[in-house]
Amino acid sequence: MDYQAPKIVEDVNVKEVLPDLNAINNANISDKTSPGENPDGLAKTKTEPEGTGIVLEKEPEKKEEPLGPSREPSFPGGPAAWLTFLQRYLQAPADVEPGQRIEVHVRFWIDVDGSVSRAEITKSGGSAFDKEVLRVMKKMPKWEPALQAGRPIAVAYQQPVIFIGQEQ
Repeated sequence: MDYQAPKIVEDVNVKEVLPDLNAINNANISDKTSPGENPDGLAKTKTEPEGTGIVLEKEPEKKEEPLGPSREPSFPGGPAAWLTFLQRYLQAPADVEPGQRIEVHVRFWIDVDGSVSRAEITKSGGSAFDKEVLRVMKKMPKWEPALQAGRPIAVAYQQPVIFIGQEQ
């Protein structure tokens, strides 16, 4: 760094560097030094338009993000284990008759830690069937969460559950 030592001179040799106070009061504020006009306190209007009136906008840069997860959530043990879990815990209400087919659609969230939450019926098969599906959703073990860019994310998952009455 450059350091310059101050030069000390006698008072008689000092030149006045500060402007006169009246000159400061009557000056226009600007980023340029010019003699200018005395300010009258009014804003100046432009007499001629500037520019063409056409505004060109630069399009924002788009980040390419995948629309969905890079890896879907999965039940521990895979789809076969998921089906086995449902068959094991679901109990068809007594209302189902032999050969009858009742379909319930359930949507639930698989959170970032793999836990199942916010189960809701999106297609009802009747009150007893809906309650049975929601009961089993509460018994669900943790899933492998979905991943996006290598990080776990929460996603909604929809599953149809079909009750078929057993023929005797």
